Amino acid sequence: MENLGTARAMTNAELAAQGITRRMLPHNFARVVRGVHLHRSVEPSLAVRCGAAGLVLPGDAAFSDLTAVELLGLPLPFGVSQDGSLDVTVCPPADRPRGNGIRGRRRVMRADEIAMVYGVRVTVATRAFVDLAATVDEANLIVLGDAVLRHGHASLATLEAAIRAAEGRRGVMRARRALVRLDGRSGSPPESLIRVRIEDAGLPRPALNVDVFDRSGGWIACPDLVYEEAKVAIEYEGAHHREPRQFGLDLARDQLLTLAGFVVVRAGPRDLPANATTLPDTLRHLLEVRAPWMLER
Repeated sequence: MENLGTARAMTNAELAAQGITRRMLPHNFARVVRGVHLHRSVEPSLAVRCGAAGLVLPGDAAFSDLTAVELLGLPLPFGVSQDGSLDVTVCPPADRPRGNGIRGRRRVMRADEIAMVYGVRVTVATRAFVDLAATVDEANLIVLGDAVLRHGHASLATLEAAIRAAEGRRGVMRARRALVRLDGRSGSPPESLIRVRIEDAGLPRPALNVDVFDRSGGWIACPDLVYEEAKVAIEYEGAHHREPRQFGLDLARDQLLTLAGFVVVRAGPRDLPANATTLPDTLRHLLEVRAPWMLER
């Protein structure tokens, strides 16, 4: 494998050749995976650790699953804790990689399903989407798929083709269900998950990041999610909305929306869990009052 940042990464054999004993290792080196140590002067970013691990991995190995998602700059699933292990896939008949720091898998991979990222072999976004369909829930798969579309890693058509190519594999049915619910207009992972929670509550799908105009055609705002017929705007308030400048901009936006007849509903992290009901209940009440026909479609 091609490697990134391995100038200070050394295999056990290289360490021994330089006279560095096991007793000396903890002072200057930290283990990346079995058989490879990284000098403590090097920042152990994911890309660097993957490059270092490549020193002992088979040449056709590829970083996959959660590791691929992170290397590709895509969102990790909500509620999934990372233990620092690297997901690595090899093609049969090679043995599945094992050892501390490695989650090894053995799967057939085509050449077009591998890309070079930060100098290491990584499964492409479409393949990562299909692989993770076997292990993550549908909501998180939709969040990932939205991000794949938003970042331009793939189109709906190429995702659909990847799912067809994986026929018979575990998770394919979940991938198909998620595919029809994807929307690349989603601006962030929380926006995607909020939309999923709204839909799962049996409410109509809100439009995403649609410009709203006043009666004279003047631009007012671009809400995260909106029911235009009911004049209900939904804004997800992440941490950056607490910054003074952003807070002021949000207030001005909400005032303009209110003047245009909209009700602004603010959502936050407490609305992300599957068992959270306050947001769907609020929206259902507003739709019953402002646009009951939307609930009958």
